[in-house]
Amino acid sequence: MYHSRDTGAYELPEDELSAFIARRTELMRVGDSTPININLADGQVMRFSCTALPDGGRMLSYTPVTDLVRHTDDPANTDTYLALRGGGQRALARHLRAAE
Repeated sequence: MYHSRDTGAYELPEDELSAFIARRTELMRVGDSTPININLADGQVMRFSCTALPDGGRMLSYTPVTDLVRHTDDPANTDTYLALRGGGQRALARHLRAAE
């Protein structure tokens, strides 16, 4: 988490990062299994979940869910989302043809 913070991977203002990391750390310690979506600076979305293991350890899972989440975004912002994901205009044209 600290590496992601230091490299600017999270889509959060700098003044909120410390509280975000502290909250996630606490949720992991208590074994909260509620999945949360983490927005990344490059436009991708990862779903994070924590599973408490019988030996007291934790298994952390990160699953890419960008397409699931972006499906519900405002279609007027399609150019922006595709550009963030590196698709550009060519991907937009493919997307629009697929929607016809």
